[in-house]
Amino acid sequence: MSSFIFLLVSESKGLERLNSSRLSHAIKSTQTRIHQQIIQTALKKDIYAIIANEKAILSIDLERNANSHAMKSSLKNALYEFTILEKHLKLVENPLNYKGIDEAYCLPKNRRLGLPYDEARQAFASHITRLRNMDKVRSSDQDKQIIKARHCAIKTALEVYKEKQYMAIAHQ
Repeated sequence: MSSFIFLLVSESKGLERLNSSRLSHAIKSTQTRIHQQIIQTALKKDIYAIIANEKAILSIDLERNANSHAMKSSLKNALYEFTILEKHLKLVENPLNYKGIDEAYCLPKNRRLGLPYDEARQAFASHITRLRNMDKVRSSDQDKQIIKARHCAIKTALEVYKEKQYMAIAHQ
């Protein structure tokens, strides 16, 4: 057996032992609860909770997992986009405040289905792409389930935001 194959086999056996450990089971249980909470928040269409959950995940990822300049930059940018998103959410909930944004995004290229394609919607789109790309990395089944739930939750939040846009424009 070549030394490289021996290393791969050793890695596999080590991962098997690690995955069957008590700590691994506790982590999986916690991840299951995280997954369930993300799903419940999306089902409730609670845009504020969805955003809060995502910001918490991004902050923890930045603190715990960011191990390259590119990853740190991406996570910081995502957190900044969520800050902008929160500002737009406050604006869209008041038709008078949102009127300026509606007027500023009047060109057809700046609208989608008659609604402004504002910074909040751009932030949602950017984050959906980010989550889609995360699903392509080497990670556990548990992590992939959480990523998929986050993706669905963000899409739900985007739909809620579009509904709020429609209501703001309709009440001007």
